[in-house]
Amino acid sequence: DTIADADEPVRLKRIDVDAGSVQTLATATAGRSGFWTDDGTICFAPQAGPVYRIPASGGVRAPLPIFSSSLNGRFPRPLPGGRNFLFYAIGTPQVQGVYAGGLSTSESRRLLDADAGAVYARGHVFFVRQSTLYAQRLDVEQRELQGNPVSVASGVAVGEGAIPALSTSESGAIVFRAGSPGQVRQLAWFDRAGKELERVGDNSADRYGPWVSPDGHTVALTRTVDGNSDVWLLELQRGAMRRFTSDAAEEHSAIWSPDGTRIAFSSNRGGFNDLYVKPASGAGSEQLMPVQAPTGVNGRTPSDWSLDGRYLLYRTQSAKTRYD
Repeated sequence: DTIADADEPVRLKRIDVDAGSVQTLATATAGRSGFWTDDGTICFAPQAGPVYRIPASGGVRAPLPIFSSSLNGRFPRPLPGGRNFLFYAIGTPQVQGVYAGGLSTSESRRLLDADAGAVYARGHVFFVRQSTLYAQRLDVEQRELQGNPVSVASGVAVGEGAIPALSTSESGAIVFRAGSPGQVRQLAWFDRAGKELERVGDNSADRYGPWVSPDGHTVALTRTVDGNSDVWLLELQRGAMRRFTSDAAEEHSAIWSPDGTRIAFSSNRGGFNDLYVKPASGAGSEQLMPVQAPTGVNGRTPSDWSLDGRYLLYRTQSAKTRYD
């Protein structure tokens, strides 16, 4: 389990069910699942970056050999035989997807494109793509898919951060959360007393945003359509929505410049979230901000723009210092 205390970082902890004793094993910034092997090893994903292993009795954590590359892994799941496992990688559209890798080798294979982590049961890998749950046969030893995917269920939700709301059993049971993604939001105006005044647009906004333009006429927000998250602009007077970014990667966290001429946002098109800027008119190209990321940082998200337009406040994420 990963547990967050008010006065300490999130940590991976082992709880003895009978005795109730708790043992801290390692720091896990915002745990993205893991599994316990038959030989007494725990493999876990702290958040983004490598999947680590650590003795269940405690000790030093170490990345699995497969993550000597730039892969960002999360949601590791064991495969039969104890030598291979599934995991989900985030990054560019060419990188993102479900992989099969070895616990003791540096070899991995990208199996398929999906919107979240996958699970395995009864010879099949189960995965979600555009709200549909699919099953496809997997040769575990060769780490190869066989045949074609078969639709199992529709209307399957994916949690924030590509969390798979899905579980399977060798008995044949499949459990999943149905409905719309949990991050969908309805925008609304409220007065300072907390009274709702007016609802704005439809209920298609997600957890990033909203950010109102300096003139108060337009709202920048993130919207996910067919599994692809982009920045959209909502014109408040007409209630019209238009797409602002269209890259196949994920764009989010849009903020306006003080003069309303530019919009900064975060995108993972380069392999991890970084800072981009584009004219608010929509014309012109999207430019990567010419500021080198600090060493060890694997994500940058804009927070605010200084009133003189000279500085951008942004948040970083790293395995060593968490959020800064």
